[in-house]
Amino acid sequence: MLYGAYNGTLTVASGFTNSGTLLLRSYGTVGCRRSRLDISSGALTNAVGGVIQATGNVDSAVVNGQVLNNGFIETPRRLTINLGAGNTLVNNGFIRPGGSGATGRLDITGNFINGINGVIDIEIDGTTAGTSYDLLAISGTGTMGGTLNLHEIGAWTVSTSENYTPITCGSSCSGTFATALPTFGDQGTITVNAGNVQYSVTASGFGKLWDGDGNDALWQNPANWVGNTLPTSTDDVLIDTGATGGPALITVTSSSGSQSARRVLTYENLTLSAGSLSLGSAATDSSTINGTLTIWGGTLDGAGELTVNGGFYWASGTMSGNGKTIIGSGVTAGTIHTSDYGVAEPVLTRTLQNNGTIRHEGGYFNNSLTINTGGTLDNQASSVYR
Repeated sequence: MLYGAYNGTLTVASGFTNSGTLLLRSYGTVGCRRSRLDISSGALTNAVGGVIQATGNVDSAVVNGQVLNNGFIETPRRLTINLGAGNTLVNNGFIRPGGSGATGRLDITGNFINGINGVIDIEIDGTTAGTSYDLLAISGTGTMGGTLNLHEIGAWTVSTSENYTPITCGSSCSGTFATALPTFGDQGTITVNAGNVQYSVTASGFGKLWDGDGNDALWQNPANWVGNTLPTSTDDVLIDTGATGGPALITVTSSSGSQSARRVLTYENLTLSAGSLSLGSAATDSSTINGTLTIWGGTLDGAGELTVNGGFYWASGTMSGNGKTIIGSGVTAGTIHTSDYGVAEPVLTRTLQNNGTIRHEGGYFNNSLTINTGGTLDNQASSVYR
């Protein structure tokens, strides 16, 4: 951690690799107390999993030197990266101006390339660039590739005909994003112009909405969805019966057929008991379950990332595909249950990342979780698996 106290500066003679968290913390009056990292030669390589953050109560943290990013650059406070003459920041990790769940600004003095594996996450909570929605400001050239994700946060919802400019280039912007995802449930165009990247909302509120009119809480019943048609692999699905303090949680069950969605956001419980549920065609298709995910059978697959924040219970069935299931840190009593007679044990052929607490319950008949080729159980340092 570099703590900015009266222009606190750390000078590094040669480049180095950051595999942990590099925290530039600035306090006081702008210009009086700021943290600054000077790299005399070589490059700062932010490794996979490495984090560079600017925090504090003033927007004045600075990095002087070349930066190669394979990890996370997150900036809860404004961060300026001065690359030096002719240098380029190549991003094959994640760029998050404002950090996660907040908006802000990242300035790059020099050139920028978003590589094939690079992801730029832009969060929107209003209509002012750099303040109420994220801004990546590049002084030189910006070459776009990889992925651009746009997210609404807070209570903000985008509206038809609104325009947002999350990236600016002082010299020129060029290139094409391989994947560009509009805000959840909305339609829009993402255009790389000569001097900026613009997101234009062409239609809002186009998510596939649950209305429960089928009265059986079954995913595969078209009557439970607005328009009386099932979600498809290109739909963003919202399942929410009401605001906090309203109706009790319901449990939506997928129990037959091959069901799919691009992204799912549910504030209710979701159960998979048979058939299959495929979420996402790319790793950037992120789904969230804020209720409990229960898997009694069937197959959960797809290439997307699924985060479970409420509860987790897995007794049978398969998790497969190229995607990832993340058990959030708020899950304190997750369960993998493998002890029922005559019930097939759970099978993992995708990544299961545990950030919370999972108890593995075995018994007399079955007591194992099978991890096949392609399966990974990733137990994070702060998590518990017992």
